[in-house]
Amino acid sequence: MLDFSYNQFLKGINMDMPVTFGNSKLPSSTMIMNMGSATNCPARKLGLCKVCKKCYALKAERLWPNVKPYRNRQAHQWSASKAETIAESLTDQISRKRNPVKAFRFSESGDFRSQKDVDKMTTVCKILKSQGVKCYGYTARSDLKFKELMKVASVQGSGFMLTNEFTATPKDKIDHSKPVCKGDCSICNMCVTGKGLKIQMIEH
Repeated sequence: MLDFSYNQFLKGINMDMPVTFGNSKLPSSTMIMNMGSATNCPARKLGLCKVCKKCYALKAERLWPNVKPYRNRQAHQWSASKAETIAESLTDQISRKRNPVKAFRFSESGDFRSQKDVDKMTTVCKILKSQGVKCYGYTARSDLKFKELMKVASVQGSGFMLTNEFTATPKDKIDHSKPVCKGDCSICNMCVTGKGLKIQMIEH
């Protein structure tokens, strides 16, 4: 399969790895990249996701028709490209931003398909970390190994502990003596800097 940077050379068009900077909960200083859509989420298909019926990423794909095709394009370029090429595209896009990019968030939607994806993301995050960018993300793939990725990124296990544990919790069962997600990453960085935290996210 051709690497997308080579496709770019052949076609003479801009084929940056599709990313966004910030959203309603994340600051514009955070770069966001997905490996796939929520519709095709491997964790959901394997029965490992504990919040499938309340998946916010899947809801977005149902509400806005342009979201799923965009994430499918991300999935294609993630699959078609080497880790080093992806990292090169990401660092190039960061360098073109007027304001500094402080963090890289992976898996706003979808999840790792296999250990190969974990290893690939490890390489991407290692390169970004060397450029001063803090990397983090979430996964429900309790069946995969994250030891090496956790050396270069903060990884939140959905319902199980990795760097941290992140659990969707009904509002009436929230324990306010323990960490609770504020729902606004511009005022909180627990997922980026915390270690060994059991973070509760209020279901909504």
